[in-house]
Amino acid sequence: MKDFAGRDDFPECVLGEHVDISGFAGVVVAIVKHSIKVKPPEGLTQSFNVNRLRTLFVPPAPIEAQPSTTSRPVDSEPAPRPVSRRRQEPESAAAPSEQVAPVPVREVIEEPDFSKPVIQIRDMVGRENFPKCALGEQVEINGFTGVVVEIVKQSLRVRSSDGYLQSFNGPILKKLHGG
Repeated sequence: MKDFAGRDDFPECVLGEHVDISGFAGVVVAIVKHSIKVKPPEGLTQSFNVNRLRTLFVPPAPIEAQPSTTSRPVDSEPAPRPVSRRRQEPESAAAPSEQVAPVPVREVIEEPDFSKPVIQIRDMVGRENFPKCALGEQVEINGFTGVVVEIVKQSLRVRSSDGYLQSFNGPILKKLHGG
């Protein structure tokens, strides 16, 4: 079928031809709308959708790289970023100064201490400062044991002694373990 499906005159070119379509072999006896009818030597005639055969047997056309529509000299400054405003400001108001949000300081434990005693997570979720209190502690969460090496947006990143890193959602841990 690969030989026929990519041709411009497909499906007309297969009429009367012996074809093998994924193990179903027979002669194409008719073309009805968007289907071809294949009759095997013994058995019932089978219909195949022409568009589906093209999808299955014709390799996709190669995608050519599109040239960039914007060009600027290498020495020029980058284009200004668009500014979106949520509400209309009075025209007399001064333009707001661009403020860059400070990047939060990440607390990451590079060398976890696996000699600490293992604490069950259900013993920590009830604490007022959870999940912050878990940072640096060796915990057991649903059978996974490791040291909490970072807190990211209320999620605990836990590294096991063999180096495997897994994340657990803090609010979900509170719900599951009675916090």
